[in-house]
Amino acid sequence: MKQNFLMKYRNTISLILATVIALVIVGASYKSWYDKNINITFNSVNTREVTYKLYYTTDYKDKFSADKFVAKKVKIGNNDVKIILPIEHLSRIRLDLGNRPSVINLSKFKINGKGSVKLENLAENRYENTDGAEIKGDGSITIDSEQSNPYMIVNKVFNIYAGYDINFVKLISFFCTVFIIFYTFFMLALYRKRKKKKEFYDYY
Repeated sequence: MKQNFLMKYRNTISLILATVIALVIVGASYKSWYDKNINITFNSVNTREVTYKLYYTTDYKDKFSADKFVAKKVKIGNNDVKIILPIEHLSRIRLDLGNRPSVINLSKFKINGKGSVKLENLAENRYENTDGAEIKGDGSITIDSEQSNPYMIVNKVFNIYAGYDINFVKLISFFCTVFIIFYTFFMLALYRKRKKKKEFYDYY
């Protein structure tokens, strides 16, 4: 009796198993959709191509060093910049503005980790090797420099830990994998159903 029941509903059972397996995979590996990091975003309007270098420290007592920075090349024009830091904890930052960058307008500074911090008042920061820095009414700052290696040091000390930033490539790849598993089970069930039907007609 039990064997007859399994044979009768084996296609339905196969589909249910496929769904359960897919749900288990989703539940067990949802964190694989994300990258754990701290990232800094800002808007840059620059008149020349610029390579930003963002130096960081993981302890407020540390000094900025040549081996702890991330570089980001930015084209001429209006750019939304995102710099990802390979660290678990952030304390201080310094942004180098490239070599003789001419005129740059910076705005919308935001540090994203577990939560986010906006740098509302850019006038509080320290600016070196510039020919001028002007705070605009919208809170942005325009920096003019024909000097070598101008930079901005954010005076504020942070205590930010890494958070999860969604990775759409991983997310799409994950759902493709789930779809393939489900589709394989579905086609297998369909094949068995057709085979059983063919055997029935061949018999009669």
